Amino acid sequence: MFATTRTLIAFAILATASAAPSGLEDRDTTHTNVSPSISICSTITGASCVTVPIVSDTCKDLNGGLSFWNDDSSTVTVPGGMVCTLFDNFGCLTGGPNSDDVAVLIGRVQQWVLNNVPGRFGNINFDNRASSFTCSSV
Repeated sequence: MFATTRTLIAFAILATASAAPSGLEDRDTTHTNVSPSISICSTITGASCVTVPIVSDTCKDLNGGLSFWNDDSSTVTVPGGMVCTLFDNFGCLTGGPNSDDVAVLIGRVQQWVLNNVPGRFGNINFDNRASSFTCSSV
């Protein structure tokens, strides 16, 4: 009698467990949501780099854990389909409309060497000047 009761209980538990949703059925495993990121290096050779996830249209200051790269960035890699603006000041602020304190980098495969990058009025030397950046989709 006890063996039959135990067997019935075991089958009931097994049936309930197999009928319960596992939480995996609703997951879409065909797509990955990997955030684009910008790579910032303090040297042209690619040493001393940090990869920072991009939050579109959000200013990111190079302070706190990123303070090593504040005013000490020589190369930047921007992912394809993105454009990033580097600022000479924290808070993604400029010194005014005639100020040459921003660099605009469009995503590409190669890294940008900051000693000759597009600025507001033509190419500029932005080596060791970046203090903040913002990126968005092209």
